[in-house]
Amino acid sequence: MAQAQQQRPFTEAFASWFAAAGLHDIMAVEPCIDRDAVEITFLIGGGALRGYAHSVGISIAAIKDHECWDFLFDEDLVVERDAGGWFCSLCHVDEQSRFLIIDALWKAHLFDRFQTWVEEKLRPAMVLEFHRIDGATWAHLANEPSDTSTATVSLDK
Repeated sequence: MAQAQQQRPFTEAFASWFAAAGLHDIMAVEPCIDRDAVEITFLIGGGALRGYAHSVGISIAAIKDHECWDFLFDEDLVVERDAGGWFCSLCHVDEQSRFLIIDALWKAHLFDRFQTWVEEKLRPAMVLEFHRIDGATWAHLANEPSDTSTATVSLDK
């Protein structure tokens, strides 16, 4: 007896959005095998940027020496539904938009915000800087390396 095909509504919604988003030159996506999620691979930075998207958020990590130094983009979503539709309960009650289908909530709250970050922060950046002070680490997208960075990675496009 054949095993039923696993439903992957988030993966399908993300793939549909990504097909039209105009981001193929900067990133590639791969559906996860065992869950309704997507791995994001950036075509710049030599592996220093890694991402993951699922129904409750999108996170983009800055990786140095196989260690996460910081999250450059991290958007969370707590999905709720009431008589008015789907919404994010993390948002202030006055800013909770309602959507008739969950795909529209994902697009507005996750996909569109992620695309804005790519277009406004990632694309203009020339380097990814890594910083460390007293064991604390962080990363930063910049137009040029600073004197205070521990290491930099070129983001040549």
